[in-house]
Amino acid sequence: QGSFDDKRLELIHDDAWKYLEQTKEKFDVIVLDLPEPIDAGPAYKLSTVEFYEMVKSRLAKGGTVSLQSGASAWGNHLCYTAMINTLKQVFPIVRPYDAFIPSYGGTWGFAFASIDVKPVTASKVDGLIKTRINRPLRSLDGVSYRRLFALPKHMRKAIADEKTVITVAKPFLIYKPEE
Repeated sequence: QGSFDDKRLELIHDDAWKYLEQTKEKFDVIVLDLPEPIDAGPAYKLSTVEFYEMVKSRLAKGGTVSLQSGASAWGNHLCYTAMINTLKQVFPIVRPYDAFIPSYGGTWGFAFASIDVKPVTASKVDGLIKTRINRPLRSLDGVSYRRLFALPKHMRKAIADEKTVITVAKPFLIYKPEE
């Protein structure tokens, strides 16, 4: 509650590609809530190595990017695994995770990516909640945070086996028109 009132927050609602090309500003955290790459949409380039190179160049030392990466339910996971593999081409640290999203009726994939941010322990999460939030939370604690990253074996294998690298020249399009 009140996160949008925090003076440290800068909410940018703009053309992400254009904004990152033009700004020289560095960010501690970049949160991306981008549409999936569809053929008819203008945002397919926001899933590419080229875009994530720009994102990486805008991160401050110790910075991280967090993003939704597509459906992660088995059988509907190809965008998710391709996104994770693409991020791995740019960032040395990529931490895929998923969560059940009731409005989607299934699990959705996400990722943290950074140059130099190490994983956080469950006890560290509990300590941060206690000192920074100072009130009980319904869903998040150290154990539930740790669980986010415990992907099922079949999904870990799918990510490990993924070869797709999304580029502007070779986009990954979810809904391709019939040829």
